[in-house]
Amino acid sequence: MSSTPYDRVKAILVEALALAPDAREDFLQRACGGDEALRDEVASLLAHQDDGQSPFPPLLATGGAGALVALATAPEPAGRLIGPYELLGVLGEGGMGTVYHARQHEPLSREVALKLVKRGLDSARIVARFEAERQTLARLDHTGIARILDAGTADDGRPYFVMELVRGVPVTAYADAHRLTVRDRLALFQQICQAVQHAHQKGVLHRDLKPSNILVAEEDGVARPKVIDFGIAKAIEPGTDGGTLATEAGLVVGTPEYMSPEQAGVRPGGADTRSDVYSLGVLLFELLTGQRPLSLQGLHLNDAQALIATSEPERPSIVVSSSAPDRIAIGRARQSTPARLAKTLAGDLDNILLMSLRKEPERRYAGVDQFAADIARYLDGQPVIARPDTWTYRAGKFTRRHRVSVAVAASLMAAVGFGGVMTRSGTAPSWPSGMAADAATSKQVSDFLVGLFNEADPYVSQGAPLTARAVLDQGAERIERDLADQPEVQAALMATMSRAYTGLRVPDRASGPRRTRPRDRARAAWGPSHAHVATALFTLANAESAADDHEASEPLYREALAMRRALLPPDDPATLESISLYALDLQTLARHDEAEPLYREALAMTRRIFPESARRR
Repeated sequence: MSSTPYDRVKAILVEALALAPDAREDFLQRACGGDEALRDEVASLLAHQDDGQSPFPPLLATGGAGALVALATAPEPAGRLIGPYELLGVLGEGGMGTVYHARQHEPLSREVALKLVKRGLDSARIVARFEAERQTLARLDHTGIARILDAGTADDGRPYFVMELVRGVPVTAYADAHRLTVRDRLALFQQICQAVQHAHQKGVLHRDLKPSNILVAEEDGVARPKVIDFGIAKAIEPGTDGGTLATEAGLVVGTPEYMSPEQAGVRPGGADTRSDVYSLGVLLFELLTGQRPLSLQGLHLNDAQALIATSEPERPSIVVSSSAPDRIAIGRARQSTPARLAKTLAGDLDNILLMSLRKEPERRYAGVDQFAADIARYLDGQPVIARPDTWTYRAGKFTRRHRVSVAVAASLMAAVGFGGVMTRSGTAPSWPSGMAADAATSKQVSDFLVGLFNEADPYVSQGAPLTARAVLDQGAERIERDLADQPEVQAALMATMSRAYTGLRVPDRASGPRRTRPRDRARAAWGPSHAHVATALFTLANAESAADDHEASEPLYREALAMRRALLPPDDPATLESISLYALDLQTLARHDEAEPLYREALAMTRRIFPESARRR
């Protein structure tokens, strides 16, 4: 160790341990800046630690690395001075640092809470940013918010923040210890919302709302929650345009279980007031059910982000009825039983909580005041604004999560249904409409499709198995080669094949010039306005949408729908298909006001076209 500064080795080691193993090599190259002796020292210490599944892996009990990291992360001893503050003991630990009970002696005597931030952060930059943030935080004046009193840098370079000392316990612990009912918990939560809303009105986000940052103490026998740590998460963030799950050093900023998707960096836009709404939703979920919506314990950051982005929370009423073996204790802590608690949560409270936890910020409550107002409506027995997700929204979510499977299935259904209908009737099919103009063309298209799939029969292919991709490739080549003198049949089949390629996500066939060729051939065969051209436009829109280029797919869906409305009979299933997928595309673009009337039109049309199916639902 004599050849390298001890403190520098220690700081780099702590940062490296916070990273996933496969990210450490690049980090060491950057952090050590060409100092091979320093890099070798840190690398040798890393070799002695045991990689686990947590972002902060457990260390071996013996060896240099264990001793070094234990020294780096151990609580500071009582009596140590941090600036003018004497540490008296540990109050708690969080993702960003340790909170100490401290006493200030000069220029005045008072007891405070001092938060010493973890090593590995750029202290000079953080303190500078926090000093700027203090101008905003100074405007916070609410009995439910603990004031931030001071900030500085310890002698080892770490920043610290001094807060009003709140002698209370985390809100969830208080509620359980006092066996608060659901209504009492909601009333307590409303006080928390009032404090957070005050900060939002002053332009301040919290960004790390969780039980340990909301302490409850009793004043004259009345529970008074107080929110602590306002502004600290923002001061510690690496960027200025919204929160992310990890800093450049790989350290977690905030608490992932309580982070909204946009704050965790898995949705665009960064944190805003609706991010605090999401965190409050997690807090209320925990207050009412005894569990958090997502369990991220022991996950690497990438895995945690994936769950935050995609995992939908269970309905609270179901959680409390199926959380064995703790459901009895959870019910008892709320002066209830699992069955009664589930009944209480079912309906409005389910909807309120799930609305606050929606992945898309624009679909949550617009602000904490709206969230609190809906709770007030529930407590007063008034109708709430929260509603369960519609069937069309859930179907759209399913389609986006399983786009490939849905597209492949739709392509095969279209192809098989097209051939089958024309084989039986010798006339143009009803789904999709207008793909062939007469019986002769219908027969050619049907024969082509039947022959194409027959080639996959092991008796025909002499035992050589053909993949779906191989079948489509053979068909595409035959269409190009054999049907050049039959433009109508060629254009119709090109549209069907393009749809199948889109479903298989084959980039060389469903992108670039190949993607637009069916539309161009259809226009060449039938002119600018024809049912076949509308089908080709619709197919191209599907391909663009499957590639997540919704700016390109939207005008194509719009043009195809307008053409089908003008050319096809009323209530034609092809028009219904266009309406439904155009609405989904608009919804994906967050153009909800335009999507809603289309969804309503599609629902009404479905009930007219398939009355038996509508009655069964």
